[in-house]
Order: sequence, then C-alpha cells, then structure tokens
Amino acid sequence: MMKDTENDTYKELFNNALSLLQWATDEVKVGNVIAAVAEKEDKYRVLVMPALERAARGARHELERAETKAS
Repeated sequence: MMKDTENDTYKELFNNALSLLQWATDEVKVGNVIAAVAEKEDKYRVLVMPALERAARGARHELERAETKAS
C-alpha cells in the first residue's frame, strides 16, 4: 500500500487513512453513502464498514432526539 500510494512513511500513510476515514464519517453522518462507482458499467458498490455504520446510526439517533425535543 505504501508503494501504491507513494507514501514515504507510515506516519504519512496513517494521516492519509485518518483523513479518508474522517471524510467518510462526516459524509455518512449527513446521510450519504460511500461507494465505488463503475461509470462505464453503471454500477456502484457501497462500502460497508462497522465504524461508518455506527457513525451513521449515532447521527440518526441524535436527529430523532432533536426532532422529538422540538415537538
């Protein structure tokens, strides 16, 4: 992976991985999915990752609580 991404150090690889995870977490918290898209084939594959599922679930629960409180 280090070679594929041309990261010179594990620190750089780790920072890139954390940046991607933070972005993905932010996206699922607002209701988006993270997916690989094969445009030529008009297909997509959704990334299923326990940490992202927990973040999305937590955001939904917070929204439900806020809506209930506002009612």
